[in-house]
Amino acid sequence: MERKKRQKRNTIIDKAEKIMAKKGYWDMTMDEVAEDADVAKGTIYLYFNSKEALCAAVMARNIADMNKAIKQKLEGVEGGSARLMANIRVVIEWNMAHPEKSQFFNNVMNMKFKNANDPNVREFIAQTNEQLQVMREDYERAIAEGTVRADLDPLPTAMFMRMVFWIALNPFASHELVMAENGVDRSTILSTALDIIYHATRTEPPKRAPDMAGTKRARARS
Repeated sequence: MERKKRQKRNTIIDKAEKIMAKKGYWDMTMDEVAEDADVAKGTIYLYFNSKEALCAAVMARNIADMNKAIKQKLEGVEGGSARLMANIRVVIEWNMAHPEKSQFFNNVMNMKFKNANDPNVREFIAQTNEQLQVMREDYERAIAEGTVRADLDPLPTAMFMRMVFWIALNPFASHELVMAENGVDRSTILSTALDIIYHATRTEPPKRAPDMAGTKRARARS
């Protein structure tokens, strides 16, 4: 019975994610989710008490999946700066490997949760915080090894850098209009963001930040 409940919950999340990736949060309806998941609308509310909670569940699951990939990538990686670069590389690769999930995040980036105590929202916060704490620890390592400026507070730095990086990776629709007007694509924005992040935190930065394994070229091809 518990396995069937988990399967049904995951199916609902899967369908909601696909709809939000295509239409965004505000244009998604619970009726659509119910139809695509082949369940009664009331069934959805047995698992999620609101549309907002369902969105939080999708976000939490995706970030948890990303966190798993980050942990695997960081195994055996020594040095704070090396770990920070590896962390960023994983997030880029994850988004490139999951374009629909990346589009989902693009469509819900400015989501404001009204009920911060909902279990799904709490799980989203927990998964996001886990990601931030990994970055915080790596900034602390990098500061200790002398590769990152010692005047930076690791946690706020991790928070800010994550915010900047996520917006560069998943720009708002309004940003994309301005980008298109000026002939600037996502790969250029992402490459610029990485360069600025790298140089703003380093003690003695080289002339240019690492290419992150051909990020710009790979993004341009996608």
